[in-house]
Amino acid sequence: MKNFTPLRFPVKTSSFNGLDLCKANFIQIFMKKSIYLVLVTIFLLSCSKKDETPESSIKISPPTWVQGEWYLEGEATKSSAFKITSDDFCIGAFNSYSCNKEALATYSKGKMAANVKEVKSDTDYSIEITLASQVTTYNFRKVSATKIKWTNHPLGDLVDAVYVKK
Repeated sequence: MKNFTPLRFPVKTSSFNGLDLCKANFIQIFMKKSIYLVLVTIFLLSCSKKDETPESSIKISPPTWVQGEWYLEGEATKSSAFKITSDDFCIGAFNSYSCNKEALATYSKGKMAANVKEVKSDTDYSIEITLASQVTTYNFRKVSATKIKWTNHPLGDLVDAVYVKK
């Protein structure tokens, strides 16, 4: 039998030494910490305070003479009414009311336009309510302690919009 000689392949030796191992370890640690730092920064920035509309800018505060429940004079069915409190303005029909205080709060929390502008005197009260892009204005004039007139009624002079206090 012939002597068997194993084949030898040229083997490249690496010039990888301890210093290279230390550099590789440093880079791996640095990358992990960098990723954690970026993630923490993103998390902290996403937890910023909410920009809320200050509550004081959307308060309704009508004068005392206009506060109460008002029904259209001569209407037995109470088909048209206003319910005005110290902090709310409600429009009603057939004893069912739609109030603006809650709507203003909902719109302002949803980052939609919500605003109230009021002009008050001893005999006149005007309220302009903005909800999103809809602006509605109501003007009232005091006729007596138990009567008010809606002066900018949508039907204008066709309707004598005098309301009596309940």
